[in-house]
Amino acid sequence: MDNKLVVSGENGVEYTIKVIDIFYLDEYPDKEYIAYTFEEPIDEGHVKGYISILKESDTDFSLIGISDDKEWELVQKKFNEITKNIVNKDE
Repeated sequence: MDNKLVVSGENGVEYTIKVIDIFYLDEYPDKEYIAYTFEEPIDEGHVKGYISILKESDTDFSLIGISDDKEWELVQKKFNEITKNIVNKDE
């Protein structure tokens, strides 16, 4: 499945991203997070991944950066779980 999404960055520029997963955290139930990639290779078989807060409006999707350290730690932990599951599926 090829999950692509067109989103607006904080600077208003539109990007096409490949969605890895969309998830919530119990600690921040009012926020929706998105793990995604621009498919930039970092080494053989791996691409660089990103996480942002996903905001949806009537007309588009926006990516918002995460600036709170505690929130970032929890998001990174969830991202590691997600990517570990992806790697394990591929093996």
